[in-house]
Amino acid sequence: MTRKPLNLVEKWSALERALSCNGRRLNAAAHLVLFRLLDHQNTKTGQCNPSVARMARDIGVSRRTVNYALTQLEERGLIRRVGRAGQSNQYAVLRASETELAMRHIAGRSANRSAEELQRLAAKKEKEKLKEKGQAAKTNERHVHSVPSSTEQQIAEKEVVAAIEQMGGNYEDLISVPTCTLIDLIQSVAQGQLSSKEAAAEILEILRKRQK
Repeated sequence: MTRKPLNLVEKWSALERALSCNGRRLNAAAHLVLFRLLDHQNTKTGQCNPSVARMARDIGVSRRTVNYALTQLEERGLIRRVGRAGQSNQYAVLRASETELAMRHIAGRSANRSAEELQRLAAKKEKEKLKEKGQAAKTNERHVHSVPSSTEQQIAEKEVVAAIEQMGGNYEDLISVPTCTLIDLIQSVAQGQLSSKEAAAEILEILRKRQK
């Protein structure tokens, strides 16, 4: 990356913009990294390619801190960096006019990312809704399948009546049991949730309470 080197006025302008940064303050490490980049700029070719390790050593911080500082400077439109395979990155400290263009570009990328994020969230919510509907459908399907057939209910009813008679009750006594209660107990027997003897015992208990 070859460019016209910054003169002293332009370097001073870069430092001033770093202090204001459109209300987004830089940390101390970012200011130091910017100083090092200005210092490493070749006064003839404009090239600036110090390694992260060297800048970290020069200012006495970790490489991670330098990388974070470079990201801050780039996000605020103060520098541009270009990666090179197997070599140190090349950097350019931007002039005021270039900073303005860079910030417009960054704002455009941010807007695109925000729109994409909204689209991803909408798609995720829609997927969750479809999943919930699918689970509800499966639950309803299981519920439908769990309802005993009329044949199963008839068998269960006969078993309950036989159990009642074995326990000293009469078939006619069932008339005194609320219909909804009787149906629930017979269905529970048909579904295997209760034995016929357990259902018969509950029915007889209901009858005994009604006789008191």
